Amino acid sequence: MRLVTISLLLCVLGALADDDPKKVDGDKFKGDWKTLSVKQGGQVAPDEITKMMKFNFDGKKYVQTLGDQKEEGEYTLDPTQTPKTIDLDIKTGNDQGKKQLGIYKIEDTKLTLIFALAGSKDRPKSFTPAEGDQLFEFVLEQAKP
Repeated sequence: MRLVTISLLLCVLGALADDDPKKVDGDKFKGDWKTLSVKQGGQVAPDEITKMMKFNFDGKKYVQTLGDQKEEGEYTLDPTQTPKTIDLDIKTGNDQGKKQLGIYKIEDTKLTLIFALAGSKDRPKSFTPAEGDQLFEFVLEQAKP
Protein backbone atom coordinates (compact mmCIF):
# COMPACT_ATOMS: atom_id res chain seq x y z
CA MET A 1 0.00 0.00 0.00
CA ARG A 2 2.84 2.36 0.85
CA LEU A 3 4.45 1.77 -2.56
CA VAL A 4 1.15 2.62 -4.29
CA THR A 5 0.85 5.86 -2.30
CA ILE A 6 4.42 6.89 -3.15
CA SER A 7 3.88 6.06 -6.83
CA LEU A 8 0.67 8.07 -6.89
CA LEU A 9 2.38 11.03 -5.22
CA LEU A 10 5.21 10.93 -7.77
CA CYS A 11 2.68 10.91 -10.63
CA VAL A 12 0.85 13.92 -9.19
CA LEU A 13 4.11 15.83 -8.68
CA GLY A 14 5.14 15.00 -12.24
CA ALA A 15 1.84 16.29 -13.58
CA LEU A 16 2.22 19.49 -11.57
CA ALA A 17 5.73 19.99 -12.94
CA ASP A 18 4.32 19.77 -16.48
CA ASP A 19 2.05 22.72 -15.63
CA ASP A 20 5.02 24.89 -14.65
CA PRO A 21 4.05 28.37 -15.94
CA LYS A 22 7.62 29.11 -17.07
CA LYS A 23 7.66 25.99 -19.25
CA VAL A 24 4.14 26.56 -20.58
CA ASP A 25 4.79 30.19 -21.57
CA GLY A 26 8.28 29.31 -22.78
CA ASP A 27 6.80 26.75 -25.15
CA LYS A 28 4.18 29.22 -26.40
CA PHE A 29 6.90 31.79 -27.14
CA LYS A 30 9.00 29.47 -29.30
CA GLY A 31 8.96 30.03 -33.01
CA ASP A 32 8.64 32.74 -35.61
CA TRP A 33 6.39 35.76 -35.11
CA LYS A 34 5.25 38.35 -37.64
CA THR A 35 4.55 41.89 -36.50
CA LEU A 36 1.00 43.20 -36.66
CA SER A 37 1.64 46.62 -35.12
CA VAL A 38 4.39 48.70 -33.54
CA LYS A 39 4.03 51.84 -31.45
CA GLN A 40 6.48 54.03 -29.60
CA GLY A 41 5.20 56.71 -27.29
CA GLY A 42 1.71 56.14 -28.66
CA GLN A 43 2.86 56.85 -32.23
CA VAL A 44 2.08 54.09 -34.74
CA ALA A 45 4.96 52.92 -36.95
CA PRO A 46 4.39 53.01 -40.72
CA ASP A 47 3.02 49.80 -42.26
CA GLU A 48 6.15 49.27 -44.39
CA ILE A 49 8.28 49.14 -41.21
CA THR A 50 5.81 46.88 -39.39
CA LYS A 51 5.66 44.40 -42.27
CA MET A 52 9.48 44.12 -42.40
CA MET A 53 9.87 43.39 -38.66
CA LYS A 54 10.03 39.78 -37.50
CA PHE A 55 10.88 38.01 -34.25
CA ASN A 56 12.10 34.52 -33.42
CA PHE A 57 12.28 33.02 -29.94
CA ASP A 58 13.94 29.62 -29.43
CA GLY A 59 13.52 29.09 -25.70
CA LYS A 60 16.62 31.01 -24.66
CA LYS A 61 17.70 33.27 -27.52
CA TYR A 62 15.80 35.76 -29.63
CA VAL A 63 16.38 37.41 -32.99
CA GLN A 64 14.60 40.57 -34.08
CA THR A 65 15.00 41.54 -37.72
CA LEU A 66 14.01 44.67 -39.57
CA GLY A 67 14.94 44.22 -43.21
CA ASP A 68 18.69 43.52 -43.17
CA GLN A 69 19.19 44.89 -39.62
CA LYS A 70 19.36 42.32 -36.87
CA GLU A 71 19.34 42.36 -33.07
CA GLU A 72 20.13 39.19 -31.16
CA GLY A 73 20.30 38.27 -27.53
CA GLU A 74 18.92 36.16 -24.75
CA TYR A 75 15.58 36.48 -23.00
CA THR A 76 14.03 35.36 -19.75
CA LEU A 77 10.35 35.12 -18.91
CA ASP A 78 8.70 35.30 -15.53
CA PRO A 79 5.03 34.35 -15.88
CA THR A 80 4.61 34.32 -12.08
CA GLN A 81 4.66 38.14 -12.00
CA THR A 82 1.61 40.34 -12.63
CA PRO A 83 1.85 41.41 -15.37
CA LYS A 84 4.13 38.69 -16.76
CA THR A 85 7.67 39.93 -17.38
CA ILE A 86 10.28 39.51 -20.10
CA ASP A 87 13.90 40.67 -19.91
CA LEU A 88 16.12 40.99 -22.97
CA ASP A 89 19.90 40.78 -22.71
CA ILE A 90 20.94 42.39 -26.00
CA LYS A 91 24.09 40.82 -27.50
CA THR A 92 24.21 42.41 -30.98
CA GLY A 93 22.71 45.45 -32.66
CA ASN A 94 22.42 49.15 -31.82
CA ASP A 95 21.76 48.49 -28.11
CA GLN A 96 24.42 45.80 -27.67
CA GLY A 97 25.35 45.25 -24.02
CA LYS A 98 22.12 46.71 -22.63
CA LYS A 99 19.19 45.10 -20.87
CA GLN A 100 15.63 45.83 -21.92
CA LEU A 101 12.79 45.27 -19.46
CA GLY A 102 9.28 44.46 -20.57
CA ILE A 103 5.95 42.82 -19.92
CA TYR A 104 4.00 40.40 -22.10
CA LYS A 105 0.73 38.62 -22.59
CA ILE A 106 -0.13 35.71 -24.84
CA GLU A 107 -3.64 35.21 -26.19
CA ASP A 108 -3.97 32.22 -28.52
CA THR A 109 -1.58 33.00 -31.41
CA LYS A 110 -1.17 36.69 -30.48
CA LEU A 111 1.70 38.03 -28.36
CA THR A 112 1.78 41.58 -26.96
CA LEU A 113 5.11 42.96 -25.75
CA ILE A 114 5.62 46.31 -24.03
CA PHE A 115 9.26 47.36 -23.52
CA ALA A 116 11.00 50.24 -21.82
CA LEU A 117 13.89 51.85 -23.65
CA ALA A 118 17.02 49.68 -23.70
CA GLY A 119 19.12 50.44 -20.63
CA SER A 120 16.19 51.78 -18.59
CA LYS A 121 15.82 50.43 -15.05
CA ASP A 122 12.03 51.02 -15.11
CA ARG A 123 9.78 48.20 -16.23
CA PRO A 124 6.45 49.01 -17.93
CA LYS A 125 3.49 48.44 -15.63
CA SER A 126 0.54 48.41 -18.01
CA PHE A 127 -0.55 47.24 -21.46
CA THR A 128 -2.09 50.65 -22.10
CA PRO A 129 0.85 53.05 -22.04
CA ALA A 130 0.00 56.71 -21.74
CA GLU A 131 0.56 58.80 -24.85
CA GLY A 132 4.04 60.24 -24.74
CA ASP A 133 5.48 57.35 -22.67
CA GLN A 134 8.68 56.28 -24.36
CA LEU A 135 7.61 52.65 -24.40
CA PHE A 136 7.64 50.24 -27.33
CA GLU A 137 4.52 48.21 -27.99
CA PHE A 138 4.71 45.22 -30.31
CA VAL A 139 1.70 43.13 -31.24
CA LEU A 140 2.83 39.90 -32.89
CA GLU A 141 1.13 36.91 -34.45
CA GLN A 142 2.65 33.47 -34.57
CA ALA A 143 3.80 32.78 -38.11
CA LYS A 144 2.21 29.79 -39.76
CA PRO A 145 4.67 26.97 -40.49
